[in-house]
Amino acid sequence: MASGRAGLVFHLASRLRAPVLLRAGDLFPAETGSVRHLNIFTIFSKEAREKERARLADELNRGYFDDFKELKKTGGKVASASQNLLPAVGAVQFPKLTTYDTRGGTVILPISDAAVSATGQTSGPKQATLVCLAFRASAQSMIESWTTLFRTSFHSSQNVELFHVSVVDSWFLSLRPVKSILLRTMRSPVLSTGSEPPGKALYSFGDSYYFRKQLGIPNVLSGYVFLLDKKGRVRWRASGFATSEELASMISCIERLLEEH
Repeated sequence: MASGRAGLVFHLASRLRAPVLLRAGDLFPAETGSVRHLNIFTIFSKEAREKERARLADELNRGYFDDFKELKKTGGKVASASQNLLPAVGAVQFPKLTTYDTRGGTVILPISDAAVSATGQTSGPKQATLVCLAFRASAQSMIESWTTLFRTSFHSSQNVELFHVSVVDSWFLSLRPVKSILLRTMRSPVLSTGSEPPGKALYSFGDSYYFRKQLGIPNVLSGYVFLLDKKGRVRWRASGFATSEELASMISCIERLLEEH
């Protein structure tokens, strides 16, 4: 069962999320990672209309109940983890994602020198970065199955970083004043349960549809793990609960990534 700060965020989001296939505001998208809203200029754009029509068809073809049915069938294992480190040439770039820490500081993923300069982040890109994504509370325990061994194996490494990102797509929680209050609440020591997300806990607010499409994430009820190199390219990925073979593959791929120059 999810607990602590991330669990509270997803609990609030689930209470505010309408129990229908299409959420409020889904007719007109804004930029990835922001709240969707009506944009009068996109109404008359043929390209925007076609893009939204494709999205509408996609969301009608696959809804929450499809995700839940798949979760029960596969246990969240959307696909087996990569066996080997994916070649740098042709590797997918991790999409830009604006996130916030509990103090309201902005962290842009993937970490890059440009992002550090723009946001004042304290550290630049690492040789290897593990980004864990949870879109619902059901994914928290899945994420922990990957990160426990990661922390044990690389706790003293200065070239490895771990981010635990809770993606909140509730339009209400994405509103600036509500988001600020929520982040301050997450900072409260009262919420510290001893089972907080490992690594740096970050929160992303707003519509995640196009972000998920770019990464090939079909089921929001599962947890996802991405290993990025220093240039922000996805070199290994996994989903669901970790198996012993997949954990061994993850550790091996990280070690190989640390050897790259």
